[in-house]
Amino acid sequence: MEHVDANFEDRVELVDDSRYERCTFTRCRVTYRGGRIPAFVDCHMVDCTWHFEEAAERTLRMMHAIYHGLGGGGRDVVEGAFTSIRTPPPRLEAPGAFGRTAIGD
Repeated sequence: MEHVDANFEDRVELVDDSRYERCTFTRCRVTYRGGRIPAFVDCHMVDCTWHFEEAAERTLRMMHAIYHGLGGGGRDVVEGAFTSIRTPPPRLEAPGAFGRTAIGD
C-alpha cells in the first residue's frame, strides 16, 4: 500500500509491505511484523512507539541470544550488524534510488 501526504494519528499502523511519502505519524503504535520492509520518505514521527511482532520479534530475540550467548564473538556479530545499520546507503543518481529514504525501498 502506498501513502502520500497522509496524517496518521492515535492509531496502530501496520507498516509491512507499505510505502509512506511525506507522511506524519502522531502518537501512533508503529508495528512491523517482519514482512516486506516498508519505505519511509520524508516522513515525521511525533510521540510514536515502535513494536516488533512475529518474525521481526523473533529476529530481535535471536540477536539478543547471539549477543549474550556466544561471548565476545557473538557481541562482534551484533555490533557488526549495528555498524552496517549506521552506515548510510549509497547515494544513487537513478530515479527511484535510495534518495532520502529513511527505511526501505
